[in-house]
Amino acid sequence: KDPRSLYELAQLQIDFDNIKSERLYTPIIIPELRLQSTFDTARTTWITKIKAGGVFRLKGEKNTVFDLTLFPDYSELPLDFRQFSLQRLPITYEEKRQFFIEGRAYYQMPVTLLRTRNIEYLEYGGKFYSSSENNDFALFFVKDSVFKDILFAKYTYHLGEYTSVGFFSGLSKIDYNIASLDLSHYFQKLNTQLKIQGSRIINREISLKYFELSRNVNTGLGGSFYYVDVDSGFLSLLNAGGLLSFDNMREITGTLQYIKTTSIKNRETVVALEFWGHNTWNKKTDSSIYRENIVAGTVYYPPFIGFVGFQMGHLDFLNLNDNSYTLYVPGIAYYISSWKQVFIKIFLGKYLGKDFIRPDITLNVSPFGMNTGIEAYFVKSILDSIGVINFYGEYRTPIPKLLLKPSIVYTDNFREHSRNLDFNIVFVYEPGYLKGIYLAYQKSIERTENNWITRSGKVIFKVKWEFKKI
Repeated sequence: KDPRSLYELAQLQIDFDNIKSERLYTPIIIPELRLQSTFDTARTTWITKIKAGGVFRLKGEKNTVFDLTLFPDYSELPLDFRQFSLQRLPITYEEKRQFFIEGRAYYQMPVTLLRTRNIEYLEYGGKFYSSSENNDFALFFVKDSVFKDILFAKYTYHLGEYTSVGFFSGLSKIDYNIASLDLSHYFQKLNTQLKIQGSRIINREISLKYFELSRNVNTGLGGSFYYVDVDSGFLSLLNAGGLLSFDNMREITGTLQYIKTTSIKNRETVVALEFWGHNTWNKKTDSSIYRENIVAGTVYYPPFIGFVGFQMGHLDFLNLNDNSYTLYVPGIAYYISSWKQVFIKIFLGKYLGKDFIRPDITLNVSPFGMNTGIEAYFVKSILDSIGVINFYGEYRTPIPKLLLKPSIVYTDNFREHSRNLDFNIVFVYEPGYLKGIYLAYQKSIERTENNWITRSGKVIFKVKWEFKKI
């Protein structure tokens, strides 16, 4: 080695005060200021207030986030479009709020034990989630004006690529404190997924058991089998919905599916046949709660989809003279993309002893890049006579990154002679993921006899902006 290089290295002076370690977490502050005007139905006047909230976040590498959210507002989100349940069961609407969506993959289970959409009045909350090669962890704390304090967490350990074990725990002030263990394993050679879950309300002899075996295929024979066992008293305001519509019950669901892919006139064509069977019964009396069977066939010849189905069941929990229904469901669709599609189907047959008809249409078009969607259906049965129109869209304006996003729900209940109109008209300017300026106008009005009455209303101007220190 060159002696002069060693000498120069020995004379090198290092300023240790200016050496900075790599930042483990990036702090992000997202303040939110809004001018809010709310309609007071009692005094039939508008009340205007200035409110503030925001998010403080520490974002680390490898999917690690700590988040503290104060007094959030979600006025920019679209309305829930009114749905109809043939089984007369509660509708489960999807979660749209960013606080619960981010990190959701780390606390999901085969059977949802805490349905975040049931937490409607979020005041503030904190969350931490992190993911590595073998470990996932999520911890959420929520303050709700109805349920008060809610704490839930899940840890998942991945034993290799195909096996994982998860532990979930939830605590609340409404006597719903729960612990749960779930196991998932994928049998690669069989292309089959196994899921098992056991859950128990702490300090009470009340439990839930779940078993699932499924084989999903792109071609060939597939199917699934689900079994659920729920003790009396397990159902709660925090978990009701989806699979948990009844307690003190057992439930079995089985599906069988055959898919064949072929080529017709140089177009890949898919033909699918499916059978779906379901039975829910009371554990104590061994009596049926409800049963249902579906046989369906689908042909996909791009861009067209044709299908026909036969659906029959018994809603024994209604305790009517005739609890059965038998329906035929033909339909056709034209599908290019999510904003270029037409979907038409109709339900025809007998329902609870009387004629039933329900035509449905979904139309999504995008002329000149102006995304517009309409979903409409009409239901005529022994218990229902309603028409529903859901309208939504996403329209560009001359100002870059400024969008108009309307969502409107119109419901006409012919049996009760009432009409409801709910709408949320939102102007959105979002130059970044966590930056935005919003102007939202929400209103719910109802027509009874000859008058339109305002049930609720709100106008919000909101600004939220991300400040990141690098």
